Amino acid sequence: MPITFSRGNVRKLAFRSRGRSVQSLDIGGSRVETPQSGDDRLFLQIKPALADPRAAHPAIQRSSTILTGNDYSNKGDGKDDVLNLQAVGEGKVQLSRTPQEKDRLPDRISLDRRGLSSIPNIVGEPTLRLLSLQHNLINSLSGLVPLELGKLVFLDVYDNQIDKITSLEKLFSLRVLLMGKNRIKRIEGLSNLVKLEVLDLHGNRITKVSGLSNLNELKVLNLAGNQIKCIGQIDLQGLVSLRELNLKRNKLRKLLGFQKVPQLQKLFLSNNDLQSVEDVSSLAEAMSLVEVTLDGNPVALGGD
Repeated sequence: MPITFSRGNVRKLAFRSRGRSVQSLDIGGSRVETPQSGDDRLFLQIKPALADPRAAHPAIQRSSTILTGNDYSNKGDGKDDVLNLQAVGEGKVQLSRTPQEKDRLPDRISLDRRGLSSIPNIVGEPTLRLLSLQHNLINSLSGLVPLELGKLVFLDVYDNQIDKITSLEKLFSLRVLLMGKNRIKRIEGLSNLVKLEVLDLHGNRITKVSGLSNLNELKVLNLAGNQIKCIGQIDLQGLVSLRELNLKRNKLRKLLGFQKVPQLQKLFLSNNDLQSVEDVSSLAEAMSLVEVTLDGNPVALGGD
């Protein structure tokens, strides 16, 4: 799930990459891209979370379509980012940056594809707002606890080995949390993230929707590719700002409680096990709903 950067405040677009569709969301120049098999639809736009890092460096261009955050270099020079990772004990790593690198990108760090098994101790980064740790071997978020990341608004731990959502209590400013393609079985540990606007948990092992009632500002929720069988009467309680919900590729047989999401506009239900119109009748209670996908469900094959 690469993150890229672009000019402007917020824009959205879709394209195909290696035979699969990619959804994207631009947040103040940070584009969140989420691969969704067979889906050309887009995440909703939200207000900028990060300033465009190239505003003060107009000559700087992306040097890679995979690495993110501080993966900037002058066009064509091929230089990598300047990061210092040092082992400080068994299984522990400490990160520090040169003054030049801090000046170039003071508020964002990318540690994608570094073979990390834990979150490093990040030294001297009180203004950090974006942290990307995609494509590593991290199995726990406990390394976040000792870090001073009160200003962090964007955390990406896509494609790791995390099995539990923990240690996020101090991230009061967080607005975007990307945890797709991990090993998470339960939605929990999010009650303090009251500013969260985008939550991506696709491709995990979640069986039930829960633990979301405090997320009053959440606008986009991606739970595609999990093992959810039912949406219960109170599962969506508290999501009063939710506008887009992706439940594709689950095991859904019943939908209830959609009166709890009065702002919901887009609902993706493709490739589930919804048998009849009665199974989705509660959608009539979502008064703002304008788009629903039901392809790949038995109900879509009938005369209803």
